[in-house]
Amino acid sequence: MPEITRSVLRHRRPRGTRNTVPPERPKPADALVCACGLYQMRGIWHEGHPPLGELREGTCPACERQRSGAAAGRLHVPERLVEPLEDVVGLIQNCERHERAEHPLERLMEIRKDRSGLWVTTTGPHLARRIAHGLARRFHEKPRFRFGAGRGELRIDWQA
Repeated sequence: MPEITRSVLRHRRPRGTRNTVPPERPKPADALVCACGLYQMRGIWHEGHPPLGELREGTCPACERQRSGAAAGRLHVPERLVEPLEDVVGLIQNCERHERAEHPLERLMEIRKDRSGLWVTTTGPHLARRIAHGLARRFHEKPRFRFGAGRGELRIDWQA
């Protein structure tokens, strides 16, 4: 086996590694702050206080959906499942609180009661799915999930 000397090691080292300038790090992105209290940092929406630095005002996707009325999740709970209305609305609001802790853009848009039952609209499909699973556990009935064409809308109802 040949002996490894300093001259051999010197030739194996890539040339120009001593005098190279370290690559520039990208400067931190500015924070975008919404009127609802969310802020976006590096493409991710967070809840809480934005970091110090340059802040720009903007609108989060959840506020845009609420303003335009374009719900991402629509849930219809039939009248037979809406017996104690306060309990069902409380379950829906608890689901929203838990989902919003993980996904700040998931919000309730509207809870409306009519003769056919309870209509719930949400800004995201995760919250609608979580509400449906919570109601399914409570009433022991299986919901039906349908996806709308185009905008990624999730529609949930219960079969008779």
